[in-house]
Amino acid sequence: MQPTDGWFVVCGACGLAVLWTSDFYLTLILIAAFVSSGCLGGVLSAISVDLFPTNYRAMAMCLILMTGRFGAMAGSNIIAYLLTYNCNLIFILFGGSLLGKFSRSLNDPLESRIP
Repeated sequence: MQPTDGWFVVCGACGLAVLWTSDFYLTLILIAAFVSSGCLGGVLSAISVDLFPTNYRAMAMCLILMTGRFGAMAGSNIIAYLLTYNCNLIFILFGGSLLGKFSRSLNDPLESRIP
């Protein structure tokens, strides 16, 4: 299990729980917690620097940041499409993907490489 997995579970659960709330302030808090999973980018970059040897570190960080930016662009377009046709599916997909990431990381072979 990685150090960020607990936060992914909290953010994913908040993303799914927002579907069943009717109180405005509770919905606001849950959405803010759901969106805060994006704050883990710096932590994940710091962990990634430790995983790669020195001669591959710059290329690895370049590829990690490039795929992150591509994911942000693709995610924006997916959200725009889903807002038009099925708003609830946004929270189900992205909240479920955060929880799915946690379930995959339980058997992660790289966890032995993290100090």
